[in-house]
Amino acid sequence: MPTNLTATIDGQPVPLDECGWIERRPCGCIVAAVLAVVETVDDSGHVLATADQAHRHLNPTKRDRDKAARARLTTELITMRHYREDIGAKWECEQHATKPAYHCPNAVHTLRWDLHPGTTTQGWILTHGTTVLDALDGYPPGRPPVPAVEAHAWAGRILGTPQSWVEQPPRSGAYHTHPNADCT
Repeated sequence: MPTNLTATIDGQPVPLDECGWIERRPCGCIVAAVLAVVETVDDSGHVLATADQAHRHLNPTKRDRDKAARARLTTELITMRHYREDIGAKWECEQHATKPAYHCPNAVHTLRWDLHPGTTTQGWILTHGTTVLDALDGYPPGRPPVPAVEAHAWAGRILGTPQSWVEQPPRSGAYHTHPNADCT
């Protein structure tokens, strides 16, 4: 079902096959996304050429559309290249994004439950500064199936010594170590 349709995004013509639609809250958070063109073997795919078509696809019932209207959701066409390079797993606006633990200027290592860059899988990520040392990954989005205490032991084995982990901010699921026990 490849189409010959094009859209204009930022003044440039783009094949609709290379686009997707996102719905955003007024704050900027993305709440839904869909490819503009989906091919299937049984021809049950779709072509969403307008914002209204995408909105109706993402909100199939009148109740869904009314709820979206009350939430003041907007439907926006983007290139999939923009999605891959600039959005990926970052659906939250700056105001609502989860703040990572590695904000501590004295941190040596960080261990956090997070999405892996460029993927849709989550896992515990061990870093030194901004360098990823290892990842205990491959889990679908959701709560960590590996408890933090096991992740701490795993990280200690990789680093060669047991570590004293500080959870910062509290109950964030993000931990760090540093030479002294003082977070400044």
